[in-house]
Amino acid sequence: MKSQIPTTGAILVSLGAAASWLCCLPIAFGALGSGAAIVGATLGPVRPFLMGLSLVLLAVAFFFHYRKPVACGPDGCTPKTVRRQRVVLWAAALVTLSMLTIPYWASWVIYWTL
Repeated sequence: MKSQIPTTGAILVSLGAAASWLCCLPIAFGALGSGAAIVGATLGPVRPFLMGLSLVLLAVAFFFHYRKPVACGPDGCTPKTVRRQRVVLWAAALVTLSMLTIPYWASWVIYWTL
């Protein structure tokens, strides 16, 4: 009987922690949403400059990746490494471009999902 008491106590404590998450998580998400709205409103005037900087940095990344390869290492560039780098670069470009165009398609998505 004594060996079950710590196990039961641990289970009760974990259930109590899970229950507190269910109560506190909506409050935390609300606070994060409010904070994100404030940051968005503050950075709104500099948005065009940040968009331009993102596009310039993407162009630099594509330039450095697709130019003639310089020394990659002692073994050279393997096709697997180059393919993986291209996949990551294109994924980053797609994510960046989708984030840059949110004002144009977000209202349409919200309208058709409700």
